[in-house]
Amino acid sequence: MVYWFPLLELCFYLILWVLLSWKIIKFPHEELVIPTDNINTIIALVLFTSVTYFYTGLNKKEFGY
Repeated sequence: MVYWFPLLELCFYLILWVLLSWKIIKFPHEELVIPTDNINTIIALVLFTSVTYFYTGLNKKEFGY
């Protein structure tokens, strides 16, 4: 569970940001943008997910992975 906590936390904050930007949850006097409008956010999510996936696979099955 410790290995997956950062990924789950990132997903939680991304979903929260999307809900805020779609104005499902409203804050007074603030305007937010959708985080996936920026290509850097998408690239960071892809890289983080890929590295986590391969790291976990190599840890569990070593080079047989």
